[in-house]
Amino acid sequence: MEKRRLYIIVSAYVGGGLSGGDRIALEIIRFWGALFRIEVIAPEEFFPLLVKEGCHDYLSVSLGTKPIAKIESLREFFSYIVSRTLVILQWQKKHYTYEEGDIVYSSSDFWPDFLPALLMKLSNPKLFWIAGFYLFAPKPWDKNSPYKGKHFIKGLFYYLTQLPAYFFIKRYADIVFVTSEPDRAKFVTKKRPSERVMVIQGFVCMHEIRPLLEKFRNEPKEFDGCFMGRLHYQKGCLELLLIWKRVLDKKPNARLAIIGDGPLREEMGKRVKELGIEKNVKFFGTLLGEEKYRVFARSRVMLHPATYDSGGMAMAEGMAFGLPGVSFDLEALKTYYPSGVIKTPCYDLDAFANNILRLLEDKSLYQHLSNEARELIYTVWDNEKRSKELLNGLLSVMHKNNL
Repeated sequence: MEKRRLYIIVSAYVGGGLSGGDRIALEIIRFWGALFRIEVIAPEEFFPLLVKEGCHDYLSVSLGTKPIAKIESLREFFSYIVSRTLVILQWQKKHYTYEEGDIVYSSSDFWPDFLPALLMKLSNPKLFWIAGFYLFAPKPWDKNSPYKGKHFIKGLFYYLTQLPAYFFIKRYADIVFVTSEPDRAKFVTKKRPSERVMVIQGFVCMHEIRPLLEKFRNEPKEFDGCFMGRLHYQKGCLELLLIWKRVLDKKPNARLAIIGDGPLREEMGKRVKELGIEKNVKFFGTLLGEEKYRVFARSRVMLHPATYDSGGMAMAEGMAFGLPGVSFDLEALKTYYPSGVIKTPCYDLDAFANNILRLLEDKSLYQHLSNEARELIYTVWDNEKRSKELLNGLLSVMHKNNL
């Protein structure tokens, strides 16, 4: 029996690393090729990442778009949305012809990903559409919104552009992937029961990490704290620096590793100088593979100060090396990290810093949470195990609903 064709749309990809949604798409590409004929539709700069990650069982459809390293201004964001959307719609019009059994997976709610999938579905109602919707945009007028002051307009634009995506995905997608349990109910309708809204908690590449645990066992502990993620307001990056300043007030030699890049990189550099903590903070930029894992092995605690998040996978990778975590007590993280992490009352920077210090000073507490962190990641987050569970769950839902 011939394999069904699966289109994976990652046309909204912006270079410089992997977002959580990109990581989910990558793991689907890695593990589902045995069952489907996978065609990946993405900007040219996405495919070297697939090669580096060892993904081979797919056909590539390069959109030939101009590489984008980062998006900082509202003008750049608008230009990015329009140009990427137009390019993939041109591809769809010229090259896509429906085959019976076709499946399309849109990897995000951004227009370059969801709109072509929607039009494919409307043109061919029998096409099976799996839509990824991994983060609801914060209301920019909320008191805890990361889009404040001069960033309000950008946040408002993001919020407004997501509303049509939510409407059409909720109405037309056959299955919706979300990353946290609280988001499931937002996509349940009379036609789409709860089982067709699937929670994709995330993946940790244990097949990469296991061989390195022994190799890096004796690495010196150079960093007391480690943060990895996109340098963006939602990730609490500016709060991170204020938190670390508080840590330094009581532990002057503490060092912080920051892995990642993003629109706040320049501003964070300025803040570090203003706070006088240049010697205590090291920016690594984007790291992949062994370079990234070596930094984890040289660190003591993973920090996840996100002020608005749907889950967050980055902290889990460090936890695989036995690093306990500290985060704010966000609703989504209650199911993401039920153990191995100290949850801090939301947005209390003093309490966050004190929790870091507790881990650094209390060996018994540290060891307890370190063991919990390893156990959680090894048993729940393993990418091969989770990919198989996701695929089996998807096939079960498709079979039960004759999809």
